[in-house]
Amino acid sequence: MGLLREQRVLLVVLEWCALLHYTPPTYSARQRTLAYRLYCLRAATSVVCLLTMTSIRVQEILQAVHIGSVSYTVWLTAVIVETLVVVVVLLANVMSVSHFEALNGLIERLEFSIETRSPMGCVYPPYGLAIGSLMLLCVMYHVVLMFCGYTHSISMLLQLQVEVVIADLYTIQLVFLLLAVGRCARRLGRMLHEGIVSNCVADVCAVLRLRDDLVHAVVLINRYYGVFFLGCCTSWAVSITSLLYFDFVIGAVSLLDSRSLWLHSCVCVWKSAVIGGLLMVAGSVTARVKQVTQAAERCESHPSNNGPLAKMIDKALVKCQFQDIRFTVYGLFTIDNSLSYSVICSIVTYLVILVQFRQFEEQN
Repeated sequence: MGLLREQRVLLVVLEWCALLHYTPPTYSARQRTLAYRLYCLRAATSVVCLLTMTSIRVQEILQAVHIGSVSYTVWLTAVIVETLVVVVVLLANVMSVSHFEALNGLIERLEFSIETRSPMGCVYPPYGLAIGSLMLLCVMYHVVLMFCGYTHSISMLLQLQVEVVIADLYTIQLVFLLLAVGRCARRLGRMLHEGIVSNCVADVCAVLRLRDDLVHAVVLINRYYGVFFLGCCTSWAVSITSLLYFDFVIGAVSLLDSRSLWLHSCVCVWKSAVIGGLLMVAGSVTARVKQVTQAAERCESHPSNNGPLAKMIDKALVKCQFQDIRFTVYGLFTIDNSLSYSVICSIVTYLVILVQFRQFEEQN
């Protein structure tokens, strides 16, 4: 499978972090059971470690700072929100292992079927170098950020943010998974157009079945990654709001040294680029999946004397009207570029509310 082949290093890292669990189809039932139990053990160990680190951080913060204000509450929330997101994703993934295995098998069948029927070569391009480069860049960024922002007066454990690195690596894996779905959708659109133009009922029927598999893959992605979609957007909103409010609004930029200003700016840009890039890719992939249906709509007016083919296209178009092909968080809201604007507007709204609370605190 092209997707697993290109992501093999990243998948190994995430599997050891207990965020993913994949068993090869060659495993027997006993081997699958043993692998799942080991995965649950790794997940439980990761959850205990993350919660222990969070409790230590909260205790050290409470011992060092005694401020019962909104600013302290928001800052404390920003410290632990990333850990809570990773913990929730870990627990959700443990209960959704079957969805991930079904998703991998479905994408593997899609890639194999498209490569067999289409002479255009491999569906998934060699993205292994790009994935490895992004992994290295992510790790180097967090190491440099921790080294530049290290403070001797604060415990080293409090400054280690392993969960942030894990969340960024998980985001990279999801981005390239979405790109694989987008590549399959684009190839299916071309194959459908060629089948309709050539009046080949068998080819059109096969492509429409592959399109149903593609829609099912979108549904499985929503089920398995829905918690992470919600968590990363929440983390983005809370982190940026807390950073801007606690460091820039209350602390004032004039009181920050050049190192702190550079570090805070890098955090804002990196967080926005990672989450914003994920939402942008999700929106573009949704558009590509819609283009498969649009290819059939454009070819509907193609002059043809093939009655069965025309009936098949009409039936497929009617079926597409009742299918939801968007990336959503359990149907609550859509994952696309519009969500970025919603999160940015929420950040501005929260900042205004917090500034008003701050003014009320100062008056009292």
